[in-house]
Amino acid sequence: MSTQQTDRVISFLNSCDSQLLCSQASIDENKRCLCISGQLRDFSDMELWNALRARGALEKIILKFGDQGERQKGYAFAIFLTEDEACRALEQGRELRVGHKRVWLEISQRNACLAVCDVPLMCRVDDLVCEMSSFGQVVDLDVGIVGGMRTAFVEFSSRKEAEIAKQQIQRYFLGIRGMKVAWVDSKFGEVKRIDLMKDNKGLYIGEGFIHFGNNLRVSINVDGRQERINITY
Repeated sequence: MSTQQTDRVISFLNSCDSQLLCSQASIDENKRCLCISGQLRDFSDMELWNALRARGALEKIILKFGDQGERQKGYAFAIFLTEDEACRALEQGRELRVGHKRVWLEISQRNACLAVCDVPLMCRVDDLVCEMSSFGQVVDLDVGIVGGMRTAFVEFSSRKEAEIAKQQIQRYFLGIRGMKVAWVDSKFGEVKRIDLMKDNKGLYIGEGFIHFGNNLRVSINVDGRQERINITY
């Protein structure tokens, strides 16, 4: 079973930037990352790159796509060469002009957490921690039911370790090939658990909750006609 591509990377580094990047390789990407939001599909790769590069020295832009890799999402991540470059880019304003349109920049919530779907019932939490630890240091691991599937939310000590885990889990994990695994990136913060219910047609119904690492809880109420999101603490 082949995995779906949900990211696409843009990079037009020149020789000077490449040399600087080599000296910054040990710095966590999250510390030099900004989130971009807007109608990103309206821009070419070069248009978006040039607009961001004018703000600061840039390593790459990570475009996000849906699970099937077809439709581009309305947010992406810009990785700058240094933490200072990312800070300077944001200090120049959250609004960024790209041609005749605008996008918005903000501090990234790109974390080191993964959601692993359809975990076998026979797999205990202790076993999951042991298996996940082969990819890096596991900081936290919770298991819950999301959309009728047993889902594991695992946090690693770094984004790089989580990236390694994601690639390996998609290839072969717990004796299963092509398991579905997704980043748990959110503007609200680090997602710890999602509790939702579905009816017999597979549609979400009733009330659900999204639990974040900063003790924030988002309540989602779905009645089939509209969705209402209330934020409670």
